[in-house]
Amino acid sequence: MNINFSKTFFIVSFLFMFLNSAQFFGQNFYIPKGITYKKLNNGFTYYIVPNGEPGKVGMYLLSDTGSEVEKPHERGVAHFLEHMVFKGSKNYPGNQTMETLEKLGLRIGKQYNASVDDSKTEYRVFIPENNTATLNQVLLLFKDWMCDLQMDDASFKVEQKVVIEEINKRSNTPSPLLTGTILEGHDGLGSIEQINSVTAKTVKDFYKKYYTPEQLSIVINGNVDVKKVSNYIETLFGSIKASPNKITQKYPDITTKTVINGTIKNSKKEKDPLLTIAFKFPDTPINSYSSFKQQIGQILFSNILENRLLQLPNSQIGNSSVNLGSPVKGSKIYNVRLQGDKNVSYKQMLTDFSYVINQANTHGFLQEEIDFFLNRLINSYKRFGDDDFISYHDVKKHFLTGDAPITGKKKLALVQSMKHQFIPKDFEVMLNDFIHYHKTILFDNTSTAFQQDFTNEYILNTLKNYDRIKTEPYTFKEPKGGFDFSQKKKVLEEVIIDIKTPSEIKEKITLGENLYLLKYANGVSVVVNKNQNTSNKIKIVGKHGLDIIPEKDRGLLSNSLKSLNDSFGKYSKKEAYKLLRNLGIYKRVDLSNFNFEFELKGSDDNFDQLIKVFNLLVTEENLPEVEDLQRSISIQQKRKKSSNELDNFFDKAVGKSLATPNNNDTIISKEVAARLLNYNSILKRNLKNSFVYVGGTLPKNVDEMISTYIATITPGEVTIPQTRNNNPLPIAKTLVKEFPWGKKSLSKVNYLFNLQRPKQLTLKDKLITEAISEYGFIQIFNILRKKHGFIYSMGTTGYTTISSNTSSVSLRYIVDSDNLNSSREAAINEIITPMSKGNITKDDVLKMKNILKTNYALNFYDEERVSGDYLNWGLNYGKLFTLDEFQKKIDDISKRDIKRSMKNIINTNKHFILINMPMKK
Repeated sequence: MNINFSKTFFIVSFLFMFLNSAQFFGQNFYIPKGITYKKLNNGFTYYIVPNGEPGKVGMYLLSDTGSEVEKPHERGVAHFLEHMVFKGSKNYPGNQTMETLEKLGLRIGKQYNASVDDSKTEYRVFIPENNTATLNQVLLLFKDWMCDLQMDDASFKVEQKVVIEEINKRSNTPSPLLTGTILEGHDGLGSIEQINSVTAKTVKDFYKKYYTPEQLSIVINGNVDVKKVSNYIETLFGSIKASPNKITQKYPDITTKTVINGTIKNSKKEKDPLLTIAFKFPDTPINSYSSFKQQIGQILFSNILENRLLQLPNSQIGNSSVNLGSPVKGSKIYNVRLQGDKNVSYKQMLTDFSYVINQANTHGFLQEEIDFFLNRLINSYKRFGDDDFISYHDVKKHFLTGDAPITGKKKLALVQSMKHQFIPKDFEVMLNDFIHYHKTILFDNTSTAFQQDFTNEYILNTLKNYDRIKTEPYTFKEPKGGFDFSQKKKVLEEVIIDIKTPSEIKEKITLGENLYLLKYANGVSVVVNKNQNTSNKIKIVGKHGLDIIPEKDRGLLSNSLKSLNDSFGKYSKKEAYKLLRNLGIYKRVDLSNFNFEFELKGSDDNFDQLIKVFNLLVTEENLPEVEDLQRSISIQQKRKKSSNELDNFFDKAVGKSLATPNNNDTIISKEVAARLLNYNSILKRNLKNSFVYVGGTLPKNVDEMISTYIATITPGEVTIPQTRNNNPLPIAKTLVKEFPWGKKSLSKVNYLFNLQRPKQLTLKDKLITEAISEYGFIQIFNILRKKHGFIYSMGTTGYTTISSNTSSVSLRYIVDSDNLNSSREAAINEIITPMSKGNITKDDVLKMKNILKTNYALNFYDEERVSGDYLNWGLNYGKLFTLDEFQKKIDDISKRDIKRSMKNIINTNKHFILINMPMKK
């Protein structure tokens, strides 16, 4: 029997592709298993998404009302209403909304906040896991926010001032794509004049119209009892009456007319002539195979069109782009940006574009280009092909747009099923639709590219009569540059390193969920973080920095770090660079006066190579080239000349500064280079006074690998200074210092209080100082923002500086410069003076302690905290604490402890007032 294997293989492949696409064809998309979703009879919806951050539950109240629903007399009202939500409601009148949240340990700007953009309003509250009482309380607040806001006149007037401060602080730019629509010139915030003219009735009418059950949704993201939470939500929110008036057209439809505007100036980045043609069409939800395929087709169409524009022979629009966008909810655009050369005219740019359109219309599309861009798209989806979970952002999009939540794994399968599904005829249909869409055409009539006969009539006639331009058939060429989505899996290099015998683990201590400490007999301690959504990282966090380096060389070492880790093991500088680039490994070194960090980051699939590189960089670093070192030092010296004067003064004020000569005239010799290399090695090998952090997508045998490549590093013997005390800057009375900054009309005020203690600071001292700063934040918000309406932005911090045994509290805010003096007067009289007397109540203490407990619970597993602050606390206080131990330490703090420390630290007669003043006109 003769068998044609080529033909058989083709038939089998075709059948496989047909069956693969057939399983999706005609399929509607639904909410995946594991996600709880329900729409109640009144139209209200809720979601419960289990894939949250460890230890944290995110609670979201979503409104599909954004600033682009506003009529001209309502400019800024959506944002104004978002502010009013926290100003009292039927069951939580006046200040009780924020009082309730504070008693739960939730602080505005950190554990709860809100925001408005073009298409939505989002209220966010983050609570600790396994706290049913807090979760239910927040849901009760959500219900009031939905339908029972108070909005009294006094709060309205105060918040009017706050919103105006926010407008002064921000600089939103209206989208030029909204030119010629009812939204032209609207930036979402409104102008000061518009906010001053807004009435309480306007805001209340807006609230009544848009905050109805069918326009709102709740998302719970985290580990909760799904059945209990579902029942509570349905009982609580199902009782709200449905709105009798349904809104049929919420957002304006910008697709129904063509707009031409020649007064659009280029941005500072775009110096060459720019002609924008946005082709507008209605958007549709992606909730089925056919709608998903339609979107993929639109992406391919824009890719093909852009590639043809970029490769047009003898063209002067070589920097053009075509992108899909959605400037207004419900409307979609192909945003064609024709970027021309300096000497090009708009007429020529339009002619070149019309040529490309007619070329495709006359000669059609090529299967070759379609397949190329589809394959490139498939390869881009492979980066997320292992993602098999749905996130909060996926269900949020489902509520806002109707797009079904789809995992990265399913998206990849869907796109792969479309191989051989797209043919040139599909794109001819898309092109015909594209040509007939209404457009928004933007250019700059003051540009050299503009000519007087480039009129609206000329533009429309050229686009309408594109078929009069003679064209040649198109020959496909692959695009130049861009992202490399190669189908071939990247082959990672194997790091050359000697075989090592693993050390024995002396002790393994559980610190939390998927978080533990490995201790070894040689003094090496490694913290391992196996929690999801953490990046592959190995990091040394050291207790000492420049304080263990001879004074004469501190400046040189600081300036040479960029060149001291460039070559290691058997690898030259060039070979090491090539190796790290191939492996996707990035290094970072941070050296301060009393701390040292050395960090390597890698991708999810290269931990086995990352840990070997770490070993070589710590144990076998090579001497750098003298010329490279000299160059690096010179560059760093120039950068540090413009270093932040305020930061330098702050370090002196709290006792964190060290004498560090510049050594500007030092000539780098091999001897000097060897000395600097030795210092670098001392810092990296100071492992008895450091923790090594290992986190990310770790292999099952990670402990064995740590024992082999980290625990086998011999710690260096470091001479520790007899005393690290470096006294804070002494002052006889309150000192006011002014510093410039880049804001035009805003000032930043920082009240800094220090208390140097006679004995070594403890963790309890740190927690008390943080509690005082949290109380200061509440007072700043209540007095300066709520009562007086002075400020928009604020922040407070409690510091403990181990090097000088100093507790510090920083109280900060940003204010319009016109209100600077008034705000300072109010701060001294109504905040700082009462704090200096320890005027606090039991309720105040409860709030402070709950805020601390919530903060530590929510952020205990945060990657940046675990790999940074958490390790520093362990070094400073002699122990890595579990979450339960932190909570117990906080419980043990008494009102007397806080009151005594507050009276000692907040000294009205001796503190610093650091003021950033605006630029002089």
